[in-house]
Amino acid sequence: MSPGDFLLVLADLWLMFSFQDAIHKIKENFNKDFVAVYERKEVEIDKIKEKNKRIRKIVEDLDMDTEIFEPSMGIVEKPEQLLFVEDHEVSASQ
Repeated sequence: MSPGDFLLVLADLWLMFSFQDAIHKIKENFNKDFVAVYERKEVEIDKIKEKNKRIRKIVEDLDMDTEIFEPSMGIVEKPEQLLFVEDHEVSASQ
């Protein structure tokens, strides 16, 4: 292996590690931003649910039959929900 080849290998390794470091930083920033947006969405959903309580009371007082939108996180946003089985999903005799 000539000194020139050795330098090329070193340059390639340096580039590879630089790219890996840059990719790692991009992923970390994405995850940080994702968590911030996720938490913000949870806060906004809670606000809407609180407003819906008041809307339901008004609708009830007016004797109206109106469907009110209930926001929630989807399975895509909470994949851990796929691992839980709720009672109504299981049919078993007691």
